[in-house]
Amino acid sequence: MRCFRNRDVKMVRQSIRRMRFAFPVVATLVAMSAIAAAGMRQVQLDSGLTLIAIHDGWCDISAVSVMVDAGSRYDPDERGGLAQLTNEMLFEGTRDATWEEIADELDRLSIRYGALTSEDYAEVYITSHETEFDTALEWLSEFMLRPAFDEERLDREKEIAIGSFESEMNDAFTRTYHSLSGLLFPGHPYSRPVLGTPESVRAATRDEILSFYEQHYGASNTVVVVVGDFDVDEMVAGLEVLFAGYPARDVRRREPSPVELEGPVGLNIYHEGEQGFVEIGFLGPEIGSDDYAAVQVMVSALGDGSGSRLSGCFGDSDPAQLCVAGAFVSVRSEGVRLVAYASSDDADGTLQTLNEEIEGMRTVAVSAVELEQAKSRIETRFAAKTETNRDKASAIARRYLLGLPQDFREMYLDRLESVTADDVERVARTYLVNPATVVERPGEPPSRGI
Repeated sequence: MRCFRNRDVKMVRQSIRRMRFAFPVVATLVAMSAIAAAGMRQVQLDSGLTLIAIHDGWCDISAVSVMVDAGSRYDPDERGGLAQLTNEMLFEGTRDATWEEIADELDRLSIRYGALTSEDYAEVYITSHETEFDTALEWLSEFMLRPAFDEERLDREKEIAIGSFESEMNDAFTRTYHSLSGLLFPGHPYSRPVLGTPESVRAATRDEILSFYEQHYGASNTVVVVVGDFDVDEMVAGLEVLFAGYPARDVRRREPSPVELEGPVGLNIYHEGEQGFVEIGFLGPEIGSDDYAAVQVMVSALGDGSGSRLSGCFGDSDPAQLCVAGAFVSVRSEGVRLVAYASSDDADGTLQTLNEEIEGMRTVAVSAVELEQAKSRIETRFAAKTETNRDKASAIARRYLLGLPQDFREMYLDRLESVTADDVERVARTYLVNPATVVERPGEPPSRGI
């Protein structure tokens, strides 16, 4: 069914299969620093491709993430969604195997795979039991090196993307968030949906997909991260063979463009329904900066679940009148967003309450209990994001593309522990300024006079 040209597949399989017996399986999940000490190797090939192999024997499921600096911020102005389509099409058949053949074999071997596209990056990943991981890696290299970009499959992916966009637009939070991004990043690629629009997606052609792949998928802006129970040196040797043909293109990477809001901006939008929705956003510090951990604590204290100020503020509200309320930090390479949100049948009252609570973060110091609860929630969420080998592989790949040190996790947790109430008040006064506000109101817009 498959034809792996110009490769010694037998040698690769034998090399990869020997990896499973290199280290004893450990019974507990170890920290990333301990994993690195026990077995981690990072190499950069002559082509510029970076390979990172990490031994982690806590389970028998291995994972690989291939992450490329080819997110939607590279979409042409009139072709929103092109990055998303290109990334999804990598799984839709190769030059030697149809999509049906691929799906049948991977399903038979219980190999799980998928693609994820964000503003910053495009990722493809595969997980499998260690007994099938050699086959999983072979397939992944085929997806990356020899995609077919079949016209019929492209039509299918277009319909899926359009359906996903329309589904998102049926959700008040997502609709409002898209509008908020437009206010926070005017004229910037972050102002556009990753999925594009139905019009831009329908207009995309196979030639444009192929051109995007050839322009943005190259060794110099790609990282391959593998996590599992294997010998890291033998894994790297196997990956060097499998990815030897990955193109060493001179990829032109996007230069980050600074984003600043000079004053408050706002937008009213209208939608059928009975509930209103409010989102207020701010620009935050760069990830890895001295203020980053303190900002995370501030936002958690404001609206991260039970025990936060927003949960206490809206906790006694009638469930029929209030659906959700909270706050979160959205991290991107060219801009960190701090967002507070709530839904209610009283949009103006909700807006006033959110503004009061945001002002309270600037003027009323967090208590010792609030501080510790916020830190605990962050640590819990942080740990949950690296529970599986798939999670770890993706997290390490993201750190690499963001230019962060591989021990960033430990550095961040150390900084988090040292955050004080004074730090929270300081960053609140620094970053909770120049808000971008989007209010979605139920009903029709008011009529204008002549």
